[in-house]
Order: sequence, then structure tokens, then C-alpha cells
Amino acid sequence: MIDYTATPVVEAAKGSFDVVVNLAPASPEETDALAALTEDGGVFVTATTPPTTAPGHGVQVVQMAVRSDAAQLAGLLNRAATGTLRIDVADRRPLADLAAVHALAGQGALKGKTVITL
Repeated sequence: MIDYTATPVVEAAKGSFDVVVNLAPASPEETDALAALTEDGGVFVTATTPPTTAPGHGVQVVQMAVRSDAAQLAGLLNRAATGTLRIDVADRRPLADLAAVHALAGQGALKGKTVITL
């Protein structure tokens, strides 16, 4: 995790990474620089601007999107306030098990949410 408000991410990051996730607004140039931090064969995930150039050999680019739904958020807030919101956490697994958790999810074998811990 890097606090992009304190230091530019590209300057703070040391080396390259298997997975790079960008959730902060970024210019096309900043996004390209972030995507370039992804190892060959890795994954670059962005919730904002997609890269303008291919980031590297075999790098998968995933553009994540969310839908703003005020009524749904109000309903969740109401359930949290009344204590009726429940999240079924079925398992807690270390980050090293992430690939196995994804495989189980792909098979439809997860019952409830899995929390990944560091």
C-alpha cells in the first residue's frame, strides 16, 4: 500500500509487482507508469483510467467498474444501523492461499465470504 497523497506511487514503489491495483484517479501518463510496474505475466487492475499502451509481455489489464446506487447504499446503511446486516465470513486465509481461493470460487465451492489476511 502506498499513500499516493504523500509520495507519487511510481517514485515510492521499489521494483516491479505481480499485481498492481490502482484505485485512485490518475492521468493517462500516470496510469501508463503504474502499469509499467507490473511484472511480465502479471495483472494490472484499474478502477479509473486504462493504460494507453500495452504494459508488458502477457500483462493482463482489468478495468474494474462500480455502479453508484443511492437506494441500495441507503438500505445497507439502514441495515448496519439497525444491526440486521450480516456478512457470512466462512473462512479466513493467508494471502499466500489467494490462488487456491480463486480456484475454489471459480468452481463455485465457496460458501460465504473468504477474508484474505496478511
